[in-house]
Amino acid sequence: MSDINGNQYALEKGTIKELKVDGKIENDVTFFSANNEIDAVSKEVGTDFQVVVGFGYFKQKDFKLDFIDNSIEFTDTKIDETDFIVPVNNNYGYLISNFKSSSNRNVNLLFDTGMPISKIDLNLFPFDLKDSTVKFQRTEFQSKNLDIKSRNQTITLNMENNDISELEPLGVVGVYGVNDMIGKVFYYNSKEKKINIKTTGNTVYK
Repeated sequence: MSDINGNQYALEKGTIKELKVDGKIENDVTFFSANNEIDAVSKEVGTDFQVVVGFGYFKQKDFKLDFIDNSIEFTDTKIDETDFIVPVNNNYGYLISNFKSSSNRNVNLLFDTGMPISKIDLNLFPFDLKDSTVKFQRTEFQSKNLDIKSRNQTITLNMENNDISELEPLGVVGVYGVNDMIGKVFYYNSKEKKINIKTTGNTVYK
């Protein structure tokens, strides 16, 4: 496998005899991991954990990802077509959505809850975006504003301009990171392959 920086790792294969998530139990779950990958990420984020439950597990289930209550819940999701709805491509085992920019350009973004700051690669998406800054964990980053829309609603993403060319085979030009997830609730419908984005409080809808 390769990471976003182009570093390559050999994968190891194993089996979890029993995995229980939100009351759901699955047996003999096959997993892949690079040697010491979990330990390295645990140290980087300052939190001890043993398992990463990826989108390959979640994509067959309806779920709510709540960045207000900081929770994940498996639940039947009803898609209200008047809300901010985007289609999802889950063919790669990643959550990738096709957005429309404010100028009606297609923008494919990879959702990544492990990415603190959203990223855009302006070599892959060569358009003039407004300069901005984003604050995250008491640090300020230079960023670009990307307006994405659904019907008459617009969400502004604050994204670092980084080289993410390693993700180009997935057809994405950017990563939707945690800074732009905070304050929102994401409802995923596995049958319709759609995600519904809702905000509360200080809304970013225009």
